[in-house]
Amino acid sequence: MHGLKRMQTFITSLSADSLHRVLGNGWTVAATLAHVAFWDHWVEARWTHFSRTGSFHDLPDDITDLVNEAAIAEWHALPPPEAVRLCLDAAISVTRRIECLSSQEIAAAVETGRLAMVDRTLHWYPHVDEIDRAAR
Repeated sequence: MHGLKRMQTFITSLSADSLHRVLGNGWTVAATLAHVAFWDHWVEARWTHFSRTGSFHDLPDDITDLVNEAAIAEWHALPPPEAVRLCLDAAISVTRRIECLSSQEIAAAVETGRLAMVDRTLHWYPHVDEIDRAAR
């Protein structure tokens, strides 16, 4: 829960102007928040699949790059307040989903190298740090 609290506090502290700021990689803060929301929903969908089938899909190593490339235009097109809302809602939702996992489900993710499916801070914090650096 500590990770979620940090995300909520950080995101809600962003000014409207900062959401338009362009990061070093060409993404805006708002687009980055939309990206984070998407990947939180992706993790939830993967857990739903796991609950139905008892297994994880093996994904190509470059899947995240392909998805990011395909979705970046939509993420940039979102109104910044909507990106904030999506990010906060997705963070809460995925955290609740992870908190309900059984010890066997957690072990299955960890043992197969899918730690970010049980610890979203592995994805959140690098983006929080990047946005924080750009804001200074």
